[in-house]
Amino acid sequence: MSHELAPTPTPTITSLVTAAACHARMCHSARVTSTTWARAWERSALGPGGFWLREEPARHFRTTVGPVLRDAMLALLADVDLRLGSPSIIDVIDIGAGDGALLRSMESALQGTRLCGRVRWTGVDVRPRPQDLPAAIDWHVRDATAHLPDTVTGLVMAHEWLDEVPVDVIERDARGVDRVVLVDDFGGQALGPEVADDQRAWLAAWWPLADVGERAEIGLARDRAWSRLCAGVAAGTIIAVDYGHVRSERRLTLRAYRDGELLDAIPDGLRNLTAHVAIDSCAAASPPRATVTVTRQADALAPLAGALPDPAAVSAGDYAAALSYVMECRYVRAAKGLGGHYWLRADVG
Repeated sequence: MSHELAPTPTPTITSLVTAAACHARMCHSARVTSTTWARAWERSALGPGGFWLREEPARHFRTTVGPVLRDAMLALLADVDLRLGSPSIIDVIDIGAGDGALLRSMESALQGTRLCGRVRWTGVDVRPRPQDLPAAIDWHVRDATAHLPDTVTGLVMAHEWLDEVPVDVIERDARGVDRVVLVDDFGGQALGPEVADDQRAWLAAWWPLADVGERAEIGLARDRAWSRLCAGVAAGTIIAVDYGHVRSERRLTLRAYRDGELLDAIPDGLRNLTAHVAIDSCAAASPPRATVTVTRQADALAPLAGALPDPAAVSAGDYAAALSYVMECRYVRAAKGLGGHYWLRADVG
């Protein structure tokens, strides 16, 4: 998710009681022993009373799903369809689909077209199917880091999803040894065992530590999740859109959000944990058969950045709609904001 701060909602008595009850359940279950950040993060998000099993994204942060993103994905779908020779069935799968907003918007925009009749729409998320989702959209309740529902021909979208895949935190100790950081439900941290061989290799390639006390957020789980997405596509395109960094600009980004506020990262089940994606390591994890490109969102959305029409040539309603679209496009392409998101694309088949 794009973690721009959302307008802070007023908590209701029900929401406060629910959050308190969830926290009490986690504490009562004696889950205060330290574990790795990745395990604690997963438990906080998906365990009993976990954040993502009860919360909606819009309550906590502003997402970038809107007409501009919809049109960009529709253009990408048309490109994939043309490249594949207009197959009788073309998949469109949204990984981490949330409330289904992106699929819903795309399906609605294609109504009445020949392409729409050939599209098989699928949302994948850990939460139940939204009640008002159109019948044309299938829904799979599952952890998308495992595997795609079936072998896919078409377009797979992972929009602001990789940042939700838990990462481990590594710290260099006083002897120059890189060790896994352990954390408890209240945010208390301690150094644990030395890193495993695969973690050591990842650090050397993508985030080498030099100084005592220096930390890294290790992206192995995200690399593997991306690789599995690519492996599940027989022919088509996999696109991941997320905030991230490359080796030359690495920085610690683990943080949390709740009710529109930026908070300390504590795996207590009461806040959404997130960290930037090491986009270069994910790209390198793509299968050899894939053609991989990485662009910034500002560039990816440039074809949609049109000028306003002449107010004298259109109706007031059309002008207002055009103005809204142009302003949204500028917002999602802002160089110091959402325009800095990375678009990781893999074409296969």
